[in-house]
Amino acid sequence: MQFSLVDLSSLRLPLDGPLLRHGAPDLLGFETQWEFDFHTLVYDAFSRGDQIILVCPRLRNLWPVLRNGLMRNESKITIRRLVRHRFETLIISTAMSGSLAFKHDNQDHRLHVGSELTQDFENLRCLLTMVKNEPISWIKDWVQWHVEVHESEALVLFENNSKALDEKLLASELSLVRGLKKATLIRAPFPY
Repeated sequence: MQFSLVDLSSLRLPLDGPLLRHGAPDLLGFETQWEFDFHTLVYDAFSRGDQIILVCPRLRNLWPVLRNGLMRNESKITIRRLVRHRFETLIISTAMSGSLAFKHDNQDHRLHVGSELTQDFENLRCLLTMVKNEPISWIKDWVQWHVEVHESEALVLFENNSKALDEKLLASELSLVRGLKKATLIRAPFPY
């Protein structure tokens, strides 16, 4: 079984800065305001052909901040914005690759542009889930059941800021699941 670890290419505003994302009305569905992500501009950035795809939370009031910060440094880009209920996708047409420049409050940032992972799972029956603080034994049992019952062959696991996930132990345990060909653990350290 092939196991890989991926860090998302994210962009966040300073936690102690004055600029915050406006929340949903009354932050419905969040137990406390601390569960809402006030600071993330981009969850991930990856290339697809001659485009760069940015996956973002709902930007709301931060859309002009991100757009202007990208446009200020990258003169030859166009941005297409697709707004969904809980997230946004920005499609940037550009011949550039590697990273994007972002400027805000007289500070320059580089946003690494990663590779698209979909081709890694082509023609595989793939599971996709997010975990936070689940025991590795539970994850292994869940995967094993899906491999046996549904003939799943691959796993994409988003790890959402777990307190003590041992990545080496997870890889070792998943390697014991007969029939699992590939597993990718993606670190997603965002409030959710």
